[in-house]
Amino acid sequence: MAIGSQGSRFQHAGAGSPGDYTDLEEVTSIGGPDGTLNLIDVSHLRSARKEYLPGLADNGTVSLECNFTAGSEQMRLFDMFNNTSDAEGMRILIPTSSGSTTFHRFAFDGIISKWSLADAVDDKVKLSITVQTTGGVTYTSGPAD
Repeated sequence: MAIGSQGSRFQHAGAGSPGDYTDLEEVTSIGGPDGTLNLIDVSHLRSARKEYLPGLADNGTVSLECNFTAGSEQMRLFDMFNNTSDAEGMRILIPTSSGSTTFHRFAFDGIISKWSLADAVDDKVKLSITVQTTGGVTYTSGPAD
């Protein structure tokens, strides 16, 4: 059975005590992580077909679309982008069912590689953020904390 997206959250660590996460304000869509695995070609002259070994996995990026609010978390990510800070803890929470208090949790360290506003006539101000994952992505299930 499909899982509805309403109630999903993107969270960022670092504002309070270690392990405290804060929701990013007014997220309208989350894409990723969109990782890939590097393949090392080990084919040789006696190979009948191409042969590969797995290389390093790249967990890719997470793309976020938001209604711009100038909220504290949106601006913390702007500061993180502007000051080229070190990777910080991030996570995506997807509810396990409608109205659920338990979530599928994807946690990773990330660096803000894009922070972009878009403004147009007769429209809301939009914010696009791209987070480059660094290291692995872990999966757990449970309450939001």
